[in-house]
Amino acid sequence: MVAGAVVVSFVLHAAAVLLFTNGFFLTRYEAKEVSTCTEEAAVASSMHHHLRRQNGSTSGCWSNVKFPRVVYIVIDALRYDFMHEASQIEQRQKAKDGGQYFLNHLPHVHAVLRDRPAHSLLLRFVADAPTMTMQRLKGLTTGTLPTFLDIKDNMHSEEIVEDSWIKQLTALNKSIVFMGDDTWGKLYPTSFLRNYSYDSFNVKDLDTVDNGVLEHFFPELVNQTDWDVLIAHFLGVDHVGHTFGPNHPKMQSKLHQMNEFLVELTNTLPSDVLAVVLGDHGMSSDGNHGGATDDETGAALFLFSKARPLHALDQDRSMYDVLFDSPNEVAQVDLVPTLSLLMGLPIPFGNLGAVIPNLFFESTGPGAFNVTDALTHLNDALWVNAHQLRHQFLTTQTIRMDLPAMIQLEKVFAAAQASAMDAHATHRLLQTYLRDALSLSRALYTQFDLVSMIHGIALQLAAFVALHFGSFCLRRLPMALGVGCFVGFTWPFIASHVSALLPGAPLPRYLATAGLSTALLAFRYRPFVSASTHLSRRSVGLAMLVVLHCASLFSNSYLVVQDRVLLFLSATTVALLGMDILVQRKWSHLPPFMLLCVVHRLFAAWPHPNIVFTTVTVQMTWIPMAALGVWICFVHPLSLISYVCVWLYWFDVFPLFLPWVVYGWTILHLRQPSSPLLVLVLLHGPSSPGTFALFIAMATLFHSLDKSPSVPTTVGYCFLVHTLYFQSGHGNSFASLQNAAAFVGMAKFQWHIAGVLLAVNTFGAFWLGLALVPTPATQTTTVVTGYFTLSAICTTIFVAICRRHLMVWAIFAPKFVFDAAISVAVHGLVLAQALLGHVEKSDGDCKMAHLS
Repeated sequence: MVAGAVVVSFVLHAAAVLLFTNGFFLTRYEAKEVSTCTEEAAVASSMHHHLRRQNGSTSGCWSNVKFPRVVYIVIDALRYDFMHEASQIEQRQKAKDGGQYFLNHLPHVHAVLRDRPAHSLLLRFVADAPTMTMQRLKGLTTGTLPTFLDIKDNMHSEEIVEDSWIKQLTALNKSIVFMGDDTWGKLYPTSFLRNYSYDSFNVKDLDTVDNGVLEHFFPELVNQTDWDVLIAHFLGVDHVGHTFGPNHPKMQSKLHQMNEFLVELTNTLPSDVLAVVLGDHGMSSDGNHGGATDDETGAALFLFSKARPLHALDQDRSMYDVLFDSPNEVAQVDLVPTLSLLMGLPIPFGNLGAVIPNLFFESTGPGAFNVTDALTHLNDALWVNAHQLRHQFLTTQTIRMDLPAMIQLEKVFAAAQASAMDAHATHRLLQTYLRDALSLSRALYTQFDLVSMIHGIALQLAAFVALHFGSFCLRRLPMALGVGCFVGFTWPFIASHVSALLPGAPLPRYLATAGLSTALLAFRYRPFVSASTHLSRRSVGLAMLVVLHCASLFSNSYLVVQDRVLLFLSATTVALLGMDILVQRKWSHLPPFMLLCVVHRLFAAWPHPNIVFTTVTVQMTWIPMAALGVWICFVHPLSLISYVCVWLYWFDVFPLFLPWVVYGWTILHLRQPSSPLLVLVLLHGPSSPGTFALFIAMATLFHSLDKSPSVPTTVGYCFLVHTLYFQSGHGNSFASLQNAAAFVGMAKFQWHIAGVLLAVNTFGAFWLGLALVPTPATQTTTVVTGYFTLSAICTTIFVAICRRHLMVWAIFAPKFVFDAAISVAVHGLVLAQALLGHVEKSDGDCKMAHLS
């Protein structure tokens, strides 16, 4: 592949990914409207007379004030099973996952729930994906749902402009004091009376934020009376998860610290204050969170009031749960309307949640508990909630986005109004309305620009065909770009006379027209390989494996176990090589082939590394690192300097200096295969040398058995490299990101450098794989880019087809993001090889480079 073709291929593929992404990940409209503090804004009639009675100081906006002050405590990544009381059965089930370190280490919560059941409540608190802190805080304060691409703002948060209970508090001249994660200060920069915030991104710092919160929290709680809401955000549990995982003694000690805090909180809590303790998300078994599993979305919500009961009881259970068989879980957006009405605030305009019914199912009259009176009081809260949602739909013209569904929703609302005399029927209909409104909103937020998506797929296919069946002509490029830009410029003037065949926005339109014209006009195409061309047995076998791999990308089941699929395909690749050796009777190749089979089996069975595993062991570290040292002595002895630095870093010698020696050495010796190896070992931790040593042995044996840079050899090697990506601890979910790698050698968080380190940790397997190719010729790089481009194309088409699937955001969208990123990364690595002189330079000719 000549250098010019490398550049054009990279640009075309990146443009195709951007074009599809622009149509698939649309941003949500952010409403600027704000709810007002008037009774008419709450409900257009006197339906909620039980909820809001004129009563002096307790009279609020849309409801009476039940709790004038609130303590709002976020324990980041507080998974539900961290807080609830685990049974003996659950402890045995989770023992293999290190359950002894995170189960039943908050015993004070269990004691409060037993001793004061009417004054406390514990619920499973279900988050919407993506479960990143910024997106969760946005949902927890506004009641809205995050979009998938909001994940990009997690490290660079901007001020929230939508209505929220924080904005409602400041509008009513209420005071808020904050301490903890500095993300809050970025989201609400002018809302806090006092702000004690701390940097939140150094995941290896387990104590600074938590100690800062503890330093200020109780003096504010006990000694200060000028606040209405006190917010504290602890980060230690989340950072332990990212650094060590939940199954580590550090998690046990951190939960003990949180338990001691909760003991003091319940003892010193003023009588007029409601304590809200919650997790913004959970964490996976390796301590990360992206939203794909129940452990990541299932957080805990604990409510406590010292003086006033929170809910009515039937023996030891909430009476509402007994009467209505209610599940012990709520959506995180449900806390927003609940907290607003308990404090007498208007519900934020964009809220999509429903009030937590247990907290409003209370008898307001004198004497014994009256179920009818309690249900009427609860229905009043539900009416206010339903009117707020309906007002939002009508004001923002949401009704036009899915008219049939909105008409059905209106029928439910009308039926609830018609059944006003039957409290039970009204309750069921209002709950149905609120539940269906949330489901409809989730669907409406998932709107797609099919034109941009189709053009993105078309450009991917065109770039793939141009790369493999055409030859780039540099002198044709200006004409191709000119034609594309001309069509993109003139299209708005003729679009009124034809159907919308191009994206409407300027950038996607120019990407589509310029990209497609470049693929069609800047390449000279040759005919396809004729049927008479001789194909070897191995070529046919590998072609079938590629087809099987592409087909597996269209299967829900195989998509989530792609690591196992690739292990099978790579093993089959090795078997095909062995068949060739036997057929050609290359008996001298049998011993290295048998050794290759053994190494591949060890590679498949070797534990996946993760930088959170920091223990240096004989099996995982010493022996494989010794093997890597021997290999480095052969390929580039000077790299032993970097090798020694990695060793010393693992023993905490100059931890802020030695990693930069490794980084600098790598930059100075980019052409040496030992350079990417040592950076990857450093960024994956002491559990990683075995994985990389086995891959190097496997790659060396594979190339020694077949030295020709043929298409079958390169395709087989692509399977091995792709397998390394998964075997090095990565996957197709954001939970697989090893975030701690972003802080190797860093004293403070710097998001540009951290992003580069995390990218190298995630996609470095492909860097190492390309570096180990003996002779990266034109044909080799063409096949490598073609293999990963084809994988990305199949995933893109599958995601487009399944865009309405239930698991699109939990599984399919992350899969697309990672496959697209891998294909762009591989193109970028091939481009870097071209710039370093590893491939031919362009001479401007249009010569055909046939694949053999």
